[in-house]
Amino acid sequence: MNYVIVVPAKDEELNIEYTLKSICNQTILPKICVIIDDNSTDNTSGIVNYYAHNYEFIRYYEYIKTKKYRLGSRVVEIFNFGKQIIDQLSIKYDYIVKLDADVSFSNDFFEQISKETINKQLGIFSGTPYFIKNNHKYIENNPAWHSRGQFKIYKTECLSQIVGLSKSLGWDCADNIKAIELGWKTAAFPTIYYRIHRRIGHKYSHYKGKANHGLGAYYLGYSFPYFILRILVHIFKPPYIIGAWFMFVGYLQGVFSFKKRILNPTQVSLLRKMLWNSLFQRLKTRMHLNSLFSICK
Repeated sequence: MNYVIVVPAKDEELNIEYTLKSICNQTILPKICVIIDDNSTDNTSGIVNYYAHNYEFIRYYEYIKTKKYRLGSRVVEIFNFGKQIIDQLSIKYDYIVKLDADVSFSNDFFEQISKETINKQLGIFSGTPYFIKNNHKYIENNPAWHSRGQFKIYKTECLSQIVGLSKSLGWDCADNIKAIELGWKTAAFPTIYYRIHRRIGHKYSHYKGKANHGLGAYYLGYSFPYFILRILVHIFKPPYIIGAWFMFVGYLQGVFSFKKRILNPTQVSLLRKMLWNSLFQRLKTRMHLNSLFSICK
């Protein structure tokens, strides 16, 4: 597998070594891995430079164009900056990876992934994330077509055809939909795992993270009935009720600000169809499992 990696990083001294160790121990190594430091104020640079000194394919760069952080668009800007650096170095690659600086994965992760790409029209793909809480492993299941923003692998032709990533909340769902519309397949492989050491949204406040989920749903064009179902589900998840309320507020923020959505009407229709299909499939699977459980009693 001929691949390169871009890792945006900001104040990640507590987690980035997990990521660097995972990269450096791969059975199939990347051509290059560029770590883009977004104005960190901790020891992120020291940790990365230690690895860069010991591993030729690890490179450290600073992104100092502006200190203003813009959620969603900022990470895409930094990814584009990293890709530009790699292209300027005239490195040839078939796949480019966008990887968060707080994840870890098995030494054969890319070896496993490479086997899944054989003879398949895969444009965007990755594994399935999990986190550890109170010594328990919790798997964060996604629709089979939706690879998450923490860890995304792009076929170069696919990334070019979708004209890069949207500089907005919801970019990591929009890219899948744009690729599928063009005939590519996208996937989150259910038996290949990676660990997230910080849950989504926890870099800021938990409530702001929920509000951003709601705003992202607006940007993507979720149908209102589907979004309400998501709200109802989140009522029963920590921090319960109030978290669901912040999601609703985030969605309304988008509605009343008349912000432009990031998918065109055809893509919105495709997204809504796939979301409903994924929901019905999960319900069907759950009912089937419950039926089997009843028979086994």
